[in-house]
Amino acid sequence: MPLTVTVIAVNGSKFELEVESDDTVESLKLRIKEKDGTPPDQQRIINEGRELTDGHCLSDYNIQHRSIVYVTLRLRGGWLPEEEIKIPTVLLCTVYLY
Repeated sequence: MPLTVTVIAVNGSKFELEVESDDTVESLKLRIKEKDGTPPDQQRIINEGRELTDGHCLSDYNIQHRSIVYVTLRLRGGWLPEEEIKIPTVLLCTVYLY
């Protein structure tokens, strides 16, 4: 049975999508891309304070009819690829909790 999910994007746009509970998070991201053009790899889907991760079904997150999901952007910072980032040992420190 199809579920209607409300999608609210970071740019303020709001639209509804019909999905199935056994749809994957990836398929939801593709449907969102069709509506607002945001590439799936840049989307973070949030429902009830939790990020929905690829490889899971919507039912894994208890997405139901009339659920609301929020789309934020996965921002990449800096100019170096992630694998090239090195933290100098001198910058590492120990934190003591009292």
